[in-house]
Amino acid sequence: MSHQDQRRRGGILSRILRRSRRTGSVTGVLIINLLIFIVLLIVTLPIIHEVAKSFSYPTEVDAGRVALLPVKFTFGNYYFYYRRHLESLLRSFLVTVYITVVGTGWSVLISALTAFPVSRSRAEFRFGPIMMGIVVFCIVFVPPVIPYFLTVRTYGLMDTLWAIILPHTVIAYHMVLLVMFFRQLPQELFDACYIDGGREPRMFWSIVLPLSKAQLDR
Repeated sequence: MSHQDQRRRGGILSRILRRSRRTGSVTGVLIINLLIFIVLLIVTLPIIHEVAKSFSYPTEVDAGRVALLPVKFTFGNYYFYYRRHLESLLRSFLVTVYITVVGTGWSVLISALTAFPVSRSRAEFRFGPIMMGIVVFCIVFVPPVIPYFLTVRTYGLMDTLWAIILPHTVIAYHMVLLVMFFRQLPQELFDACYIDGGREPRMFWSIVLPLSKAQLDR
């Protein structure tokens, strides 16, 4: 066999391999897209079915005639519900806003106040390593539901909004992130604050908080 024939055969084999790889990649993409489409249908079809039922007459829903499109389209179900529960819905919305605003602000403030002394050196705050160990322990071993309930009941927080806010004041994982971030702040800024007569409260409010806005927004 001549050298030219070998090169020709090698070129033919390389083209066949490229085509097989291209065909295999296209087949793999089609299979993945098909699986994603099936999962999308499994997730969305029940939602579409429930929405169709909400815009259908109750008699049609009870008879099982509603599939993916409303039967005898009507807004009566929503009117009937909101007419009876509008006051409770408004109250629930206001409670949600209160918990979100107050709970988030409270958690961010207390987490930052707790993380700042822990981030300082042992000469400045000797209990820092102990507190950091407790925080890591809380990340690894999450308290179960029953002790959580007993604690809330013992402190008299049952049936109050603070039962949702106070137990989540300091989230251990967020505190670790804050401690790591505070330790990266330049020590020269704190030394300059000491020289100017400032102490820890001044450092926290004038140095740490302004430089940590991006981290606290997370």
